[in-house]
Amino acid sequence: MKKYSVLTLVCFGLAAELASACDYSPILEGGLEFYTGDPAKSNSGAQGYVVSLSAEKKREFIRYNVAAEFQYSSGTAMLAGATPSYTLYGTAFALGAHFVFMSDNKFQPFVGGEGVFGWHFLKMPAPPSGIDINTSGLSYGYEVTAGCDLRLWSTDGRALRLRGGYWAVKSQIANQSGFDLTGFRFTIGVVY
Repeated sequence: MKKYSVLTLVCFGLAAELASACDYSPILEGGLEFYTGDPAKSNSGAQGYVVSLSAEKKREFIRYNVAAEFQYSSGTAMLAGATPSYTLYGTAFALGAHFVFMSDNKFQPFVGGEGVFGWHFLKMPAPPSGIDINTSGLSYGYEVTAGCDLRLWSTDGRALRLRGGYWAVKSQIANQSGFDLTGFRFTIGVVY
């Protein structure tokens, strides 16, 4: 496990250098997700974790961004009246833009949105009849976010990012079309 952690940090460091050279800010975020999806086919009421690696255009009012997100959640799913326990792993790519207000200040609020495309893997040790123990499938949707960057030393340097968002994504898992992975997420991160 240590080997993969070190490799991930090295890759992020190299990506950060490349993004900086191309006038993009690398961003590393982590936080919590609270699922609020369809009561018939979702993991509504569960809590999960998200880690995001992204790059965002620097010094603009409209800052285009691209992100890779990794998710983990476990709890109780809701499927056809049954409530089996589950473990969910997922990855997604998000592409969009943030509109940054007061970009010349140390406090830089923003709003934005991204389109989301990913892949999720759901494991249920005791699923309802007709549903496989392990399922995986494509996921797609959107995310609407708002937050602020707190520039600690200068208006162009590193920043602490606080962000909240609404993540509305459907997936083809648990033998269900449109399994609902919708919810709210709150992250904290560093803008390099």
